[in-house]
Amino acid sequence: MMLSQLSTWPLINTALKHKDSQRKKGIKRGEQIRTQNSEKLEVEFVRGRGNVSEIINELALKLDWLGDYLSPKDDLWPELLGIIDERGLRPVEKLDNNRIPVEINYRDGDGKPGCIKFSSFKAMISKARKVN
Repeated sequence: MMLSQLSTWPLINTALKHKDSQRKKGIKRGEQIRTQNSEKLEVEFVRGRGNVSEIINELALKLDWLGDYLSPKDDLWPELLGIIDERGLRPVEKLDNNRIPVEINYRDGDGKPGCIKFSSFKAMISKARKVN
């Protein structure tokens, strides 16, 4: 080995160690985010009025008269809005500029807020359909 190669080895070794530690931190952070997201999906309606994931799982398996799954946007989202309203949680649907659903905000009698985002709703519908 040449002298110049020997002098750069500590730098290369340090860089490789740093890269490996950053990769491990990234994997750990990704696991934490996935855990947090799965915990958010198990949001309960306030005062034990039902579990959002259970209601969405039931909605996901509904079929139309041809035996096809119902559309999350056109069929199931309004039905979820109705279920939340039936339970007295005063839902308010938020739409974007193109009239596409973004989220449903709701409050119970005590004023405790809750929120269901449309993107999470679609993901839960997809997950429920893959399982069954």
